[in-house]
Amino acid sequence: MKNETSQDKEVNHEDLLCPITHEIYRDPVKAADGFVYERAAITRWILQKGTSPFTRQPLKIDELKPDDKLRHLARRRRHSIVSYDAHNSTISLPPLRRVPRSVSQVAPITTLVHTYRATVISKMLIFRIVLVIIAISITIGPIVGMTLGM
Repeated sequence: MKNETSQDKEVNHEDLLCPITHEIYRDPVKAADGFVYERAAITRWILQKGTSPFTRQPLKIDELKPDDKLRHLARRRRHSIVSYDAHNSTISLPPLRRVPRSVSQVAPITTLVHTYRATVISKMLIFRIVLVIIAISITIGPIVGMTLGM
């Protein structure tokens, strides 16, 4: 990361992970127990258990404080590495470096996801066609056999 400050470099990858989800923060909040969590994860935890996952101290959702500095650092880290978001089942890739090109040189890019989806859809279509052929064979086969006297 080109524009990192020395303080950004000192942040370990583990410091940017929610202790509940073990994923890089998207919306980090600091709770009254002093720990930072992903907002959605700690909200669910508080609704279910009512206490801190570490100290068992009672926590309240309205006392969660956004951690903007950590959000910024996590966003920068998330955009600089390949990551997987289990909640949305998405893979995030780092942004491509911009290379100046004339518009006539730019070709459409098929992403891996679109290619994968097209392959899956093609296979499903072939599978359905095969099933229809089998169903027709099972249905018409005996009729043709009886007609031909077999």
